[in-house]
Amino acid sequence: MTVRRPAVLHADGVGVPHQVTELVAPVEAGQADEIAGALLPGTPLRDLLTAVGVAPGLLDALVAGLRTGAWDDAVAAFGESVDEETLFFVGPMRPGEGAPARLGMVYAVRDDMAGAPVPGIESSTGDLGRLMFGFPCSFGGRHVEYYRLQVVAGGPVTGRNCPIALFAPFHLGGWSDTRRQSARRRTVMWSNVVVDRHRTVTRCAAAEFLTVDGEAPALLDATADELGEAVGLWLTHHELFHGSGPLPLFDPGSRKEEAGPDYYSVEEFRVDASTLLALSFAAPLSRPHRLASELVLTERLLRSARAGLARLATGRPPTVDGAHGLLWLGVVHAAGALRPGSAGRAGAEAGADLDRAAATEAVAAALHDVYQAESELVHDPAGRGAGLQRSAVRLREAVLPHARDGGRLLARIPDEVPYVSVLASGSAPP
Repeated sequence: MTVRRPAVLHADGVGVPHQVTELVAPVEAGQADEIAGALLPGTPLRDLLTAVGVAPGLLDALVAGLRTGAWDDAVAAFGESVDEETLFFVGPMRPGEGAPARLGMVYAVRDDMAGAPVPGIESSTGDLGRLMFGFPCSFGGRHVEYYRLQVVAGGPVTGRNCPIALFAPFHLGGWSDTRRQSARRRTVMWSNVVVDRHRTVTRCAAAEFLTVDGEAPALLDATADELGEAVGLWLTHHELFHGSGPLPLFDPGSRKEEAGPDYYSVEEFRVDASTLLALSFAAPLSRPHRLASELVLTERLLRSARAGLARLATGRPPTVDGAHGLLWLGVVHAAGALRPGSAGRAGAEAGADLDRAAATEAVAAALHDVYQAESELVHDPAGRGAGLQRSAVRLREAVLPHARDGGRLLARIPDEVPYVSVLASGSAPP
């Protein structure tokens, strides 16, 4: 069933201010003048937003953008509002980089639980690099923020889906000065959307289908706070590793090499596989790190891979998320780390068991091949893009048959839940 816009997301136990929800209809209708008037000093919405910490300078810049159609000042002001208690933006927005922009709005509150791991991870990147690679890592100064998305309308919404993140300035439209905006990039994760998607899709599949090392996955009894922290551990590492490549890896002066769509799923595999390895190095016996490791494995095997298999079954190419999941499924299944077991709640033949150590070892080996292929291209600037594409093709060709074999095992999972991301609506299973 398609969720009708406008989409209002309710964070746990937090009411959505009516002054904000009253702006949704004008946003959907594209009524820029009415929205600008509602943001002027002395109006109820302006008073509410100022009271919850939204900077007056940002609000003034939004009004100017709505009235003039010039958005550079507003996008720059938004880029400076890092780690504020409340996040608010209204203006041209897009659901993904490169997609068309249209008038949209987001309102969110900071998630301190998901954000709690960020300072420790940022301060330990040198030690992490030495443990994993033998030298410190450079992540280009990338910083990750976590917010609980409460209201979203217009531009970021596509059907029943909205992205799990906002990357500024790329998800914002109407700006022209690339140099100015690139100096104020923000990586904002909607933690409650990630958690609700996990509980609606992945957790349901895990409960029906999976054991880890012969036991029920620890994620099944994780509290909301524990899930939030696990999301922070997972996605902070994930986004930091995006800042390290591809090519030249971990160079403080590096810039991302454009390898084209063929490499996108490999890049996603690279950063999530690096995250799994980092979690195993950092604190493998701690419950938060165990939960985060399970989150990576189950999200990729029980959600992303199933999404990729579903599209292959209809003759369509997988999305980047689905293709990424197929890499994980192929690597893990080829190693015998995901095998039929007695996990299924419906009987001994219905489930599967995941050998965590074997899965981690197999993923680490595949990651080594990815890094090796990239390293061999460091001294070939002219051929890097083509070389990365060849590497991607080799990896896909090597693991896709195993992913199809693994797909026959995943086909035992009941299909009552969707594969795709869902809007957080407060209706996810407990």
